[in-house]
Amino acid sequence: MNLSPFHGNEIAPGTSNAVFDRIEGDRVQPETIVLADRQGIIRYWSGGAVAMFGYSVDEAVGQPLDLIVPDEHREAHWNGFRRAIKSGTAAAEGVPGPFPAMHADGSVVTRTGRLSLVRQPQGDVVAALVVFE
Repeated sequence: MNLSPFHGNEIAPGTSNAVFDRIEGDRVQPETIVLADRQGIIRYWSGGAVAMFGYSVDEAVGQPLDLIVPDEHREAHWNGFRRAIKSGTAAAEGVPGPFPAMHADGSVVTRTGRLSLVRQPQGDVVAALVVFE
């Protein structure tokens, strides 16, 4: 198990959710947080995400964001994702907005979330994180 979440410009594959669980701490209602690396692979899936989307940590971590991005939104999602990773900016960053999402049972719901790009000190984007309400 790798407990160092970053490796160069990437989130280290095999990074344990335990690394980020220290960020959440002990909360009665865990935040719904999804973090994906530069390739769009889910690297962190909070307890709140388990409850909101119906996938366990083991089912979600290591999967592409397509796990929760509905088919009809994938092209726009990936175009925006790649543009944000490459440019280091996203118009939606920090602004609460609608995120259509697919639940494990196949239903599609729209959740409000806030996007943050995770950057190294020199500004390179290493991940995208969404906190859902």
